[in-house]
Amino acid sequence: AWDYTQMPIELINPSNTIINIQGDTEVTERSTSWKVWIDLNENGIYGDEANELVVDKFVEEGQPYGLNTTLDLSTLPNSRQAKFMRIIGDYTVFGPCSSSIGEALDLSVSWQ
Repeated sequence: AWDYTQMPIELINPSNTIINIQGDTEVTERSTSWKVWIDLNENGIYGDEANELVVDKFVEEGQPYGLNTTLDLSTLPNSRQAKFMRIIGDYTVFGPCSSSIGEALDLSVSWQ
């Protein structure tokens, strides 16, 4: 897992937050699932509330490897504190703490 939680990323336009991840391979060798969680209740547990899973996308085998999506975070609960975000791309069914083959990225994000 890649950990970038020390320096929060300030999201200037939370209603139009773009996540664009590109891999170093042109196409997927297998179908890939991408999931993004935000720890909205700030309890250190991803996915304990249904609205914490903000992206759940499936990419077919042979498609470009990566995730390109736009989120509207303006409607989510926000205490004005930085929140942890986890992004995982994996070939198997997984949860926020059970990725086994793919990649995981942890971030800290904040928005007004």
